[in-house]
Amino acid sequence: GGSILYDFSSISKDLDSLYCASHYIEVASAVIMEDSPADEHMQLLLNTLYVLSGEKMNLKLLSSVFEMRLLSIEGYTPCMDSCVICGKTYVSGMRFSCEEGGMICCRTGMEISDSVAEAIRHIINCESKRLFSFKASEAVTEQLFLISRYYTDITIGQKFKKLDILQGKVQ
Repeated sequence: GGSILYDFSSISKDLDSLYCASHYIEVASAVIMEDSPADEHMQLLLNTLYVLSGEKMNLKLLSSVFEMRLLSIEGYTPCMDSCVICGKTYVSGMRFSCEEGGMICCRTGMEISDSVAEAIRHIINCESKRLFSFKASEAVTEQLFLISRYYTDITIGQKFKKLDILQGKVQ
């Protein structure tokens, strides 16, 4: 017989956490191909569930970290250092385009603060052990959450609705 290495039952005690866990599994299932190696994907999912079950990380921030990192692992890393259209080096005031996959200066996109751009850079570039070790203001968390949700839906080509329960909630 086997033994339980970690008990995630604490997730089921909070409805928002349960919705988040379900969302993470749904998104991971949408990108992981059957019979393909998915060690990095599964490690991210496990680490995210671990943080969800124990630490009191803001759920919107945790969800944004999971989605942006998962898409990066899958090969959909947003271009954050230059315009994806013309190649101009990143400068403050550039916008983010989910459709184009990164920062843009020569087309319309979502306004993005320098702090949100820096948060995305951290998520996509940091070592795995540092992934969940940053804090963000409420404003940065809200903008990052909206961007990561839309970027995930656009990139995967599917509307994920489980996290709609967090929309409008302040945590």
